[in-house]
Amino acid sequence: GTEVEYIWVSVGGNDAQDQLPGCQLAGGTRDECVQECLDSVLNSTQKFLDPVVAAYPDIKIFQFGYDILNFNQNLECRALGLGLFP
Repeated sequence: GTEVEYIWVSVGGNDAQDQLPGCQLAGGTRDECVQECLDSVLNSTQKFLDPVVAAYPDIKIFQFGYDILNFNQNLECRALGLGLFP
């Protein structure tokens, strides 16, 4: 059968988009909200990668987050920044 050698994982963007605004509106600081989101993403990532590593112990996993956006680049980025960090 075919053996899996590599997995490329890109996670966290939707989590940040979904969690950061509500956390800050509930009174969390930017740092607290980012840490809460990061903890959630890392926990979820571990849950789905643990079985993969158990099945394929020699697998190479590349995990990427998302670039830090330049929220002042243009109107669209400014609006996204205000949405994520009200």
